[in-house]
Amino acid sequence: MRPDGVLFDLDGTIWDNTANAAAAWELVLRTVPEQPPIPTREDIRDCCGFALPGLAEHLLPTLPLERAMEIVLECYKHEGPVTRKNGGILYPGIEETLRQICEEQPLFLISNCSPEYLSAFFDAHGLGRYFRDSACCVNENTTKAGNISRICKEYGLRAPVYVGDTIMDYNAATEAGCDFIFAAYGFGQVPQARWKIDRFCDLKTLLPTIDI
Repeated sequence: MRPDGVLFDLDGTIWDNTANAAAAWELVLRTVPEQPPIPTREDIRDCCGFALPGLAEHLLPTLPLERAMEIVLECYKHEGPVTRKNGGILYPGIEETLRQICEEQPLFLISNCSPEYLSAFFDAHGLGRYFRDSACCVNENTTKAGNISRICKEYGLRAPVYVGDTIMDYNAATEAGCDFIFAAYGFGQVPQARWKIDRFCDLKTLLPTIDI
């Protein structure tokens, strides 16, 4: 069976927004009393795909987890406005590819980001019209695997594929019973992946060949 729906990760799969994220984190961390080290773009890149607790532990390891999570949520609030103003770096061929493949099957965006961040992505780049639906995890009290499962059930998908760039994406898709395409140009490594793309536009030729 050919894929009847394509679900996407955001960071490292559709764009690189680490510059805006780092700027937002710096704005917040310079104001907190604990004065933790300010993460670089590379630090943020290394933990893209982490859920909130893992992100807090990774970027603010010197703070108690509860406090670290409070600060991360404050950073999330600033990421949206900074991103909406500046826009991120879209990978080559994003809009052309989305325009083409959305004519063949519905597209969805599933990320661990905040709702504000997701909204900023759509506002900055005008790509929302290509996606049937989207979901994030921070304020919805769920997981990426849970959101993948919900979207697949809600839209009656029998042969969905999830496109992502990290092992966390792979694990979430697998937990949700969704096949996986590895975006090898992104932020992580997924040697277990059955399918991979070296460029986003490779989806145009790969999707018609997949038999689930």
